[in-house]
Amino acid sequence: MGTEKILGIIPIGSGNDFVKSVAVPARLNDAISVISRQVVRRIDVAKTQVWEHGKDGSTISYFINGVGVGFDAAVAEQTKHIRYATGTLLYLVAVLQTLRKYNSPIYSVEIDGWKNVARNLLIAVGNGVCVGGGFYLTPKAKMDDGLLDICLINEARTIDILKLMPAVMRGNHEGLHGVQFKTGTSISIESSHPISVHADGEMLGNEITRVKIDILPRALNVITG
Repeated sequence: MGTEKILGIIPIGSGNDFVKSVAVPARLNDAISVISRQVVRRIDVAKTQVWEHGKDGSTISYFINGVGVGFDAAVAEQTKHIRYATGTLLYLVAVLQTLRKYNSPIYSVEIDGWKNVARNLLIAVGNGVCVGGGFYLTPKAKMDDGLLDICLINEARTIDILKLMPAVMRGNHEGLHGVQFKTGTSISIESSHPISVHADGEMLGNEITRVKIDILPRALNVITG
């Protein structure tokens, strides 16, 4: 990041979400062929700062695909305890297991001066289009536009969440009841009680009360398809 070094990606993760935004094939040999062609694109990176309940100071990390605040982060944590599934099935099972015990907090959100207070199921901040192995929460995100796409989904009944999931998996949930989209360069989120947060599928913590995210435009060279 911030240098002329180039990142090549071989997708061998559980979700392989980032490659969907840079046109790298999921098959190993095809991904290696893409790397060999050396088509380079300079993409945005984002800096994440989190404050954890009961701890002094904050922790800084970086992501290239997306941050999940609330429910989808709790789902990401739940996947670690599921050993019999991979890919989209893994995340679907984790969603169903998490729904049974999840309570939505009240969030105070500020995006480039726009402010909102609501009880949200989740807040997804995307540099890429897809998370969770196949959930297109921010389907219009572009990795080199200097902006982050934010999807806010209000608290809902379990049956309504299950009805929403197919639309999210197709990326056509814009305009549906309880769904809101924003774009911005700086996002601040505060929660009424401690929550889970992930960045690129890696947990940043499960007792976080505040998150701040800032875009770093065109900070990384990536080989794309």
